[in-house]
Amino acid sequence: MAATLGTAVGKPDLQWIQFTDNDLLQNLVGVGMNPHIAGQMVEMYAAIRSSLLYEHYHTNKPAKFGAVKLRDFAKDFAAVYNNKSQ
Repeated sequence: MAATLGTAVGKPDLQWIQFTDNDLLQNLVGVGMNPHIAGQMVEMYAAIRSSLLYEHYHTNKPAKFGAVKLRDFAKDFAAVYNNKSQ
């Protein structure tokens, strides 16, 4: 995903970087986020990463998925990104 979106916005070397929950918590608090809310966000992202958040979805998947592919979305993303970043 990082490579596709990075290429679309002219940053083909864009990388996906993972860091620990504690690093995320410290960074969120470090930029001024309320520690309780930061902790809840870290918990939510951990649930996403472990797939716990998606258990219901995985047992009730739609019969038909959307038709938009990442490469197609990347074009729209790049147009908005480039317009906003100038």
